[in-house]
Amino acid sequence: MKNIPSIKELQEICQKKSYSDFHEKINRKLSIYLTKGLLIFGFTANQVSWLNIFLGILASLLFLINYNIYWFIVPIMFCLCSILDHSDGEIARFRGKSCLTGLFIDRLFPIIAYPFLFICISIRVFLNDPTILSLAIGLLTLWNVLLCRLLISYTSYCAMDGILNPKKVRNSYNSENDSGKNRFSSLQKKWQLNLIFGNCQNRIIIGVMKTIEFMFNKILGISFILLILIILEANEIEIIGFKPFFLFLIVNLLVFLIVNLRIIIKTIKSQTPDKLYKNLSKLVKMNRK
Repeated sequence: MKNIPSIKELQEICQKKSYSDFHEKINRKLSIYLTKGLLIFGFTANQVSWLNIFLGILASLLFLINYNIYWFIVPIMFCLCSILDHSDGEIARFRGKSCLTGLFIDRLFPIIAYPFLFICISIRVFLNDPTILSLAIGLLTLWNVLLCRLLISYTSYCAMDGILNPKKVRNSYNSENDSGKNRFSSLQKKWQLNLIFGNCQNRIIIGVMKTIEFMFNKILGISFILLILIILEANEIEIIGFKPFFLFLIVNLLVFLIVNLRIIIKTIKSQTPDKLYKNLSKLVKMNRK
């Protein structure tokens, strides 16, 4: 068996020196220990990614069991998924085998396990209250969750489509204020959050927005919400007359509906695919030289 470096050495190899994101900081502090254990047992990055997806699906299926005590395992399993979601990348960096196919497998988690969670919660809500309303709310929430992922990915896809099919691009985004100094990588890191929340300068509003993003879009935040919902459901406590999981679906439906509308409007108004295309095409030309 190949000797695995110490935790400190692994951190230097697999992680950045610092992380500004709160969610990232928590996960990175824990993931490195799990990464070392997975390396000792010979796991590859792709195997860890598939394991993560499997655990997410398995955790969601527990909601179909009509016994609340098992539900408390769900938040724990999703917390583990959050850590594994970082370990696969760390293993790839340690082995020096990072590739786009591995990135594709890694990004399957939010488009498979996350929507599957909403499917299982929707089924649970419908089993508890078999009405057309509960079924409609579940289906609409699932559709909006999937649509959000699709819209964000599709913006990048349209920019890439312009590179692969130049004939589709006649009048690329053009602005006198755009000096062209921005690179695709720096723009790509910022545009997703700006699409969802816009360019806001108020710190309080930014803090609220980041909290909403953490609670509804980060695995640890979702795990925390699930834990609260399970406690409320186990004690048969209703919130403003609604069952906890039914209210969870309604809130997610409203949040993702607003987010999706904002993404569509912001993307069209700011010509985001054209901006991404312009910066990406510059990088392609630079690499050809």
